[in-house]
Amino acid sequence: MASVNKFLSKLNQASTALKSVKGISSKIFGTGYQTNVSTQEQDVEIERRRLQERAKALKSKNIGLNMIPKYESRKNPDLSATELVYPKDNLVDNYIHFTIEPRKERHNSPSALSSSSTEIYLYAPNVKNDAPSISYNNVDFGNVQRDILSGGINIGDMDGGISAELREMITKLGNSIALGTSNFKDDRTFNPQKEVMFEGIQFRTYDMAFQFRPNSEEETEEINNIIWAFKTAMLPDTFQMAQGLGKESEEFSENYFNLPNNIKIEWEGTIKQKIDGFLDSFITNVSVQYNGGNKLETFKDGMPLVVDMTLSFVENVLMTQENYQSITASSKKVKLKKSPSARELRDDANATSNEVQNKKSNIELNIPTYLDPGYTAPDGTKFKDGKIIYQRPYGAG
Repeated sequence: MASVNKFLSKLNQASTALKSVKGISSKIFGTGYQTNVSTQEQDVEIERRRLQERAKALKSKNIGLNMIPKYESRKNPDLSATELVYPKDNLVDNYIHFTIEPRKERHNSPSALSSSSTEIYLYAPNVKNDAPSISYNNVDFGNVQRDILSGGINIGDMDGGISAELREMITKLGNSIALGTSNFKDDRTFNPQKEVMFEGIQFRTYDMAFQFRPNSEEETEEINNIIWAFKTAMLPDTFQMAQGLGKESEEFSENYFNLPNNIKIEWEGTIKQKIDGFLDSFITNVSVQYNGGNKLETFKDGMPLVVDMTLSFVENVLMTQENYQSITASSKKVKLKKSPSARELRDDANATSNEVQNKKSNIELNIPTYLDPGYTAPDGTKFKDGKIIYQRPYGAG
């Protein structure tokens, strides 16, 4: 308790010193910052209030600052932890929920995030650049193309002689040879009669930005584990496979990439009914910045005061009309039958294959025991619910 009171006393002293411009200026230049005094005053006041609230929280828990043990911030995450949450100390109404699905396990090359799913809950962020990219192209659609649509190119008739379509083609060929002399001579040029043609749709990309301000040892560890999970899920691992043999091997170099983890993302809370969701995605970038790019300041254990993280994603399923209906928040959404993607077909096929293999293994390993209903031992002893209900008399043949 004494340490908390001492901490609050220092905060009050700092507040008094910051009331004068002279005090503010001396503290700013004393730390090596060269910035606007009024702007720095606001930042310091915000940080002062945050620290004061933290001190009150510690005081209410009867925890002194000198009682907080020293620990290593950057330690390896607990791989058994499958749920990570931020903020951890102060719950919020709405979250963004990430499910990092396990990647394929390789027999000879164990990798992280391959044995089970990892669930991450973060406060609801702003989502940027979340519009799918639809592409169109301008194409020439002259008399030849239009005549094809109307029933075929007319080579000519008894009265008209050569068709307008063929005349256009000959004129174009002549112009290409004569470098447009004929058109220049007559002050004319061809109307290409362009039309807009749909070309396709690109996979949607989007970004999410988060800011972490650790308030406890537990929250610091949670932040480090969250960053570790996203970076690990983004990166491929390598494994060994014998060329031409189609099986994994320990005798060759790691000549294959194991693909990164698939990420499922959804809103949690009332926000889910108001904002559209996301299709299955891959992480393309995890950008981490400490203290907003300013002078690095840390707690005594080395943890930065502020950690900014920006995540970039690309969906691995095209945003068709059918897929959009499955994630829209609109009450007008329509249930449409959608065709499975190649990835979904592959996963279903692998799941079916694994299920058949598991059933086969279970049949092979299904050795009856006395716990099975109606089990009779080789010597004639009968069991029910693990208890002997009949035992042949001693010495019976």
